[in-house]
Amino acid sequence: MLQGAPGTGKTWLARRLAYALIGSRLDDAVRSVQFHPGTSYEDFVRGWRPGGDGRLTLVDGPLLQHAARARTAPDIPHVIVIEEFNRGNPAQALGEMLTLLERSKRTAADALELTYMRDDELAFFLPDNLYVVGTMNTADRSLALVDFALRRRFAFFELEPQFTDAWAAELAGRFRSDAPTRIDGLRTRIVAMNQRIADDPSLGPSFRIGHAYFTPGLEAPRSRDLVHLGRRIIGPTSARRILARRSGDGRRRRRRPHVGPLRCTEPGRVRRGSTSAASGSSSCTRRTISTGSLIERRRSRCCAVSGTTTSSTRSPRRSPATSTRGSGR
Repeated sequence: MLQGAPGTGKTWLARRLAYALIGSRLDDAVRSVQFHPGTSYEDFVRGWRPGGDGRLTLVDGPLLQHAARARTAPDIPHVIVIEEFNRGNPAQALGEMLTLLERSKRTAADALELTYMRDDELAFFLPDNLYVVGTMNTADRSLALVDFALRRRFAFFELEPQFTDAWAAELAGRFRSDAPTRIDGLRTRIVAMNQRIADDPSLGPSFRIGHAYFTPGLEAPRSRDLVHLGRRIIGPTSARRILARRSGDGRRRRRRPHVGPLRCTEPGRVRRGSTSAASGSSSCTRRTISTGSLIERRRSRCCAVSGTTTSSTRSPRRSPATSTRGSGR
């Protein structure tokens, strides 16, 4: 079972591990499936399916199909790769296969009856040349947990983000128009960012960014550089912050809150610059909403009161009868 943060090469390594077990790249001996919250025993092992004649038919799932193929070639290892193993409910999808997966239960003496049996069918057991390789994304905290009974039957390997010299050399071959120093700077910033993610109590090491995100499969055109790669992965704004130079001590500058247009709703007041504004002036309070909170901006002299000059505090609202405009608001 290969587990780790997203982008650490779990799927790539699972396929290479399958080819290593076989001894050559034999695609017919490798089958990949993916678990999801709706995966059940009927989908993965065996279940009833509606046929074209309107009747239900008992159909084998991917596990039994690949096991039957492995029996026909006992000298060739066969591998089934289960992607996103913890995204579904493994205990529900495997059923009695949870016991039959063990190396010591691969004989006819330890065979078990399946949940759905055909007529005159004998008890079932998995062949010796069938291997199961799974991948788990540890960032999926809200999904079903893998119980200890299942962990006892698998060997778990943790994959870490590998921003090594080999990765830098591979990236330099893909982006020939970029200087090697820029790739080294990118690696330094990504490692620092992953460290901040790992130290964050609300995130943790499972949410780090893996090296696969920054490893394109083809050589980049001369018109595209690392900035284009960053925009495709983490968005244009974050790419500029990571790939561009920082100011001063390297800390990110804090954005000033957005202040919307100033509007005056007091009766008898007009905006500055209006032809009906008198020589007197008053102060009003500007308010704006930024990042979910109401903040009060500094008082600015922006409105004029027709005829009189008031103090810095906001005067009570005038009634329509005493308003200089006569009509209230």
